[in-house]
Formats: sequence, structure tokens, C-alpha cells
Amino acid sequence: MQSKAIDQIIAESGSWDELWGKLREAENKFKGDVFERLTQLYLQTKPEYRTKLREIWRVGNDIPEKVKRYLQLPDQDEGIDLIAQTID
Repeated sequence: MQSKAIDQIIAESGSWDELWGKLREAENKFKGDVFERLTQLYLQTKPEYRTKLREIWRVGNDIPEKVKRYLQLPDQDEGIDLIAQTID
């Protein structure tokens, strides 16, 4: 549910100022989640990154268990926000 709300806030914001205005009163955790998702979307859509990155996952939300085990990522959040898999 929160993921849907985050995508909606991003989609309805026409500028950085507008997005920031919507988040001004939000909790810091939610602001961080919005920024993580915005960064993920940016990396997925900008041509200079699309040609280098195959996948970009938000840790704790959508990273496959197989990748998590391979990278030996901790179960608890330790400040890692995004993991990217390069095309190479």
C-alpha cells in the first residue's frame, strides 16, 4: 500500500519543489522511501544508466532472495538503499 502511495506522490509532482512541498510534513522514514524510489526510477529511465544497469532493486522491498544471499546482505536495514546489477 505504501509503495502505491509513493509512486502516486512522485507521479503527481511536476517538479522537485512540488514533490518537496508534498513531503514537507511527512515523517523522515517516508521521505527516505520516496527518495529511494525516485532514485530507482531515475536510474531505470535515464539512457546513460539504462545501457549499463540490468536491474535496480530497493533493498528490503524487491531484491530477490537469491541476490540477497549471494551478496550476504543482512536481514536488518544497515543503510543500504539500492542494489544494481550491471549488464556486464
